[in-house]
Amino acid sequence: QAKVTPFQYPSKEEQTKIASFLSAVDEKISQLSQKLHLLSQYKQGMMQKLFSQQIRFKADDGSQFEEWVTKTIKELNLYISDGNYGELYPTSAQFVSHGVPFIRANNIKNLKVTNNDMRFIDENLHQILNSGHLKTNDIIVTTRGDIGMVALVDSSHEGSNINAQICLLRVVDQSQLSPQFLLYFLDSSFGQKQFKELQTGTALKQLPKKSLDKIITLVPSINEQTKIANFLSAIDQKIDVVSEQLKQAKLWKKGLLQQMFV
Repeated sequence: QAKVTPFQYPSKEEQTKIASFLSAVDEKISQLSQKLHLLSQYKQGMMQKLFSQQIRFKADDGSQFEEWVTKTIKELNLYISDGNYGELYPTSAQFVSHGVPFIRANNIKNLKVTNNDMRFIDENLHQILNSGHLKTNDIIVTTRGDIGMVALVDSSHEGSNINAQICLLRVVDQSQLSPQFLLYFLDSSFGQKQFKELQTGTALKQLPKKSLDKIITLVPSINEQTKIANFLSAIDQKIDVVSEQLKQAKLWKKGLLQQMFV
C-alpha cells in the first residue's frame, strides 16, 4: 500500500493572498533584473561613444579639450610586474588560512578585487615574493586563461600579492594619467580587442608580459580623462546599488518561502 504523505495547506483565501504576495516579489525581482541589464547596456554604449570620441566632454569654461594622443602601453609612464615567481612559487602546502591575500583571476569581478575564495600566504613568503606587491590604484590584468580581465586595486587590498595569472600596471605619474581612465580604456572594446589579438596558445591562452607593451591606448588630457572616469564610475555605482538590491530581494524571497512552508 502506497504511503500517504500528509500535506498541510491553508484556506483558499490565504492561498490567494500568498500567491499574489509572492507574485509581487517576483515582479520586483524581474524589474530589478531588467534595470541592471539596461544600465549595463547603457554603460557599454557610452564607453563605445566616449572612446571612439563620438562624445567629447568640454572644459569647465566651455572650451574644447585638446586632441587625444595615441600611445602604446610601453610609451606610458607605467611600472609593470607580475606574479611569475619561478621556483619560489607557493605550493598548496604554503597557503594559510589567514595572512596576505594572494590574488588569482577568480578574485577579479566587475573591475574590482573580491575576497570570494581568496587564498593567503604568510608574511615571510610575501616578503620573498616581492615583485607582485600591490598598491592602491594599481591596475591588475589577467594574462593567463581568461585574458584581459581588469580590476582597480582599492585601499583594502594595498599590500596584497598576485599569482602567475596576473600582471600589475602602476601609473607612475597620476598628474598625467588617471589609473581609473586607463582601467576603463582597457575594459572597453578597444582594449579587449587588442588583448584577444595579442594572446598566444590554444589550450591555455597566455598574454606574455612583453606583449602588453604593444597595446595601443588613446590618451586625452588629464582633465578630460578625469571627466570620463568620473562619468563611468557614477554608472558603476548605480549598477552596484541595483545589483545589491537584486541580491537582497532574492535572499528575502528565499527567506519568506522557508518561513511560509516550514
